[in-house]
This record gives sequence, C-alpha cells and structure tokens, in this order.
Amino acid sequence: MADPLSPATRAIKRNLLVASVLAISANAFNVSVDKIPIGGLSITFDERLFAFLILVVLIYFLGTFILYYIIDIKNLEQTPHQTATEKLFRTRQSNFDVSYGDVIGKALQRAAGPKYQVQMSGDGYGNPGYSFGYVVYLAANPGDAFTAVERFKNEALFDKLDKIQSSMIQGQVRAKSAYRRRAAISKHAVNFMYLTRNYFLDGFLPIALGFIALAANLGLVKLDWLQGIVPSFNIHHTFDYTSPLLL
Repeated sequence: MADPLSPATRAIKRNLLVASVLAISANAFNVSVDKIPIGGLSITFDERLFAFLILVVLIYFLGTFILYYIIDIKNLEQTPHQTATEKLFRTRQSNFDVSYGDVIGKALQRAAGPKYQVQMSGDGYGNPGYSFGYVVYLAANPGDAFTAVERFKNEALFDKLDKIQSSMIQGQVRAKSAYRRRAAISKHAVNFMYLTRNYFLDGFLPIALGFIALAANLGLVKLDWLQGIVPSFNIHHTFDYTSPLLL
C-alpha cells in the first residue's frame, strides 16, 4: 500500500517517538543522570541539564513532525486500492437493476415449470419501480421450436406470474437498499483501515505521545502511576531446603 509519509517525515516521526518514550520513561520511573563516566573520569552536572536537553529535542521533533505531517497529508492522494474499491462499489450499484431483472426471470421460470419457457423482454431494465416485461413460450411437441403463448390461452398461468412479478418489483427498492448496505461494508472497511493508518497511527498517536512527554518534562502531569501497571522482570523462587527431594 502507498505510504502517506515521505521518508523525511517518517524519519522525524521515528526520532519523535524515541524522544517521547525516553521522556515518559524518565518521568514515570524517576530516572536522572548526574554523572557521565569518560575515560575513568566522571563528569558531574546539574540533573536539570538532562531534562533541558530532552525538552529541546522534544520541541524540535514535535514541531517539525507536525509541520511535515500536515504537508504530506495535504498532498495525499487516494491509493489504487481505494480507487478500485470505489469503482467496484459503483459498478455493482449500476448493475443491480439488470441483475434484479434476471432474478425475477428465474423466479418466473420456476413458477411456470419445465413445460414453459419464460424470457424477460427487457422492458423496465434499469428503471426501478417499473414493471419488467416477460414473454412465455411453449413448444407444441417435444423437440419443436418454442412459440409465444398468448395470454387468453392460459390466463391462470399469466395471473400467477403477474402476482410473483408484482411482489418482487415492490420489494425491489428494499432489495437494492439491502444490497447497497452489504456492498458498502467492503468499501467502508477499506477506507477505515486507511484512515486508521493515515490519521491515527501515523499522525495522532506520535503527536499525542509528544505532547504527553512534553507535559511530563515540564512537570504539568505526573506519570508515576505507570510503575503500578508495568510488569516486573524480577522472578523470585522460594525453595524448601528441607524437602525430601533435595536430600
């Protein structure tokens, strides 16, 4: 799938996420740096320097990423996947009336039975709410060519077919609406995936983390509660040295 972010924007996003995680971790777990060992020597400095450096880095990467992200999103074009999904949806909608006429024809054929042959005349195709025409054919003898059956010769059959056709035409609008909803599920699912990626994962999430890290670094929010939900990697084993298995 097409990447909505340029290489430069994605690199800045990565740096922003790293800086945000470091700032949040340092605030949540009270991490501070007061000495840096270099060649056997220790350089001591004010711990506020560590907070200041993170603050400067966060402001730079957060501001730069927001600017680059807005530019990329403004220039974002619809992907071939989205275009193909939209085209398929429109094609299915435009072909529904013709397909529904075929459904009516099959229903009429089942009602007429194998003795008769029902063919849709095409009248009303693509015109919702109008009657679909049909013609009934019959062969006088097996193997003979089919000839059209006039209505007065089998009034009961035509009345039966008319009732079926009328009932299905009345339900055409409802059937088309249901078909549209089913077809729209696929289109909306595809669009939702791209919206989630483009605006939440690639935009909102890193920006939100950046602001949280910035607020934590400035002392506006406390993240000590993270210590209570983060699992510990320390595993404690208690052995009973008086157990017969150890003797």
